[in-house]
Amino acid sequence: MSKPVYARLRTYLAGLEGDPATLTFETIEELIGADLPDGARSDEDWWSNAPGKIMSRHAEGWLDAGYAVADVDLERGVVRFEED
Repeated sequence: MSKPVYARLRTYLAGLEGDPATLTFETIEELIGADLPDGARSDEDWWSNAPGKIMSRHAEGWLDAGYAVADVDLERGVVRFEED
């Protein structure tokens, strides 16, 4: 997915002005206008806040908005974002 897709998530989170947000995977897909990749549903590391050698574009979406993933529940398909 291209960076502009995750920019929509950044815009949404930035609009929360620091309030935490618990979003379902389906809600995130609606926000970004695309399906999340399989790894988002099966691998908690996909939701990592830790930058690697190359920052993942999806993580840029929430980190650039000043948020971090506080918790992810793959079974329920829910992720909680809190101000970083």
